[in-house]
Amino acid sequence: MRIAILGATGATGREFAALAQSRGHHVAVLVRRSGVFEAGPGLDILVGDATRADDIARAAAGQDAVFCTLGLTAAGSAADAVDVCTAAVSHLIPLMRAGGPRRLVAMSTHGVGLEPGDSPYAARIWALYGERLKDKVSMEAALRGSDVDWLAIRAPRISDDEPTGRYRVDPLLDIEVGGAIPRADLVAFALSEIESPRLTSIAVSIAT
Repeated sequence: MRIAILGATGATGREFAALAQSRGHHVAVLVRRSGVFEAGPGLDILVGDATRADDIARAAAGQDAVFCTLGLTAAGSAADAVDVCTAAVSHLIPLMRAGGPRRLVAMSTHGVGLEPGDSPYAARIWALYGERLKDKVSMEAALRGSDVDWLAIRAPRISDDEPTGRYRVDPLLDIEVGGAIPRADLVAFALSEIESPRLTSIAVSIAT
């Protein structure tokens, strides 16, 4: 398969790219600047901005699927408003409807869909990310309002622990404060949902 990755320079994007290539997929990465990936067989490097429609169109051209891991990082404050996830997905949806990539798997965050008073975890995530988390909320709203084939993965804290190969996936998963998912398990699940989709038009949470 041919898979485009948005947010490829982050740790999750890089691990996903490596896993996809190891399984024989051709990967295209959209990056803000050259030099962050080494060119090689099975890898296309595109320099661009994920908030720009023309750059998203270049990244999506000829692809079977897109893995979007843009957005939420530890950097920034709860008062910082961003729109990169919403913008990228909003540009992708019409391309998918017009015969572009057939499948979109997008990283969201556990806590989206919850109010701060719903659980201790929700209270903490909204306090930490606040306005930045609203980008994931509006991204999911754009996906739910579309008729394309999508999956949003609501991850808690992503760790660099060894993979377990065992994790829970559910739309209404209860995750305690401190809950996590090893990055290797997360990308394995994401790639499996591109290779052999089982879940569509839904947002699910994942944790060990």
